[in-house]
Amino acid sequence: MVTIAILSLGLVMIFRAFFISLDAINHLTYRWHAMVLLENKLVEIQQRFQTKGEILMELTSSPERAVINRHPVNFGYKTEVRHFADLDDFFQVNLTIFWRERSRDINLSQTAYITRY
Repeated sequence: MVTIAILSLGLVMIFRAFFISLDAINHLTYRWHAMVLLENKLVEIQQRFQTKGEILMELTSSPERAVINRHPVNFGYKTEVRHFADLDDFFQVNLTIFWRERSRDINLSQTAYITRY
């Protein structure tokens, strides 16, 4: 009887560890996808500034929907742009991407300096 109790407790712990590691893998997958989207959006902002000479002061696009591991995830963006008065055509862009993961709100930010060259 004691052996069965110990084995069942061990199985419960193994299942719990499995689900914790599965949650960590899902989080890292979402984070990796968000990093790629963040980099792509910064490149898009830089290219738009290079070609059209305009920079979006506020990024108000609708959230991007992605299906990751058969789960839909909505990635939203928030942009802060700072113009340096001393330097012509030199901007600091703070781009934040956010998404909801289970009951958590996750944010990932990156700063880039954009100029014409």
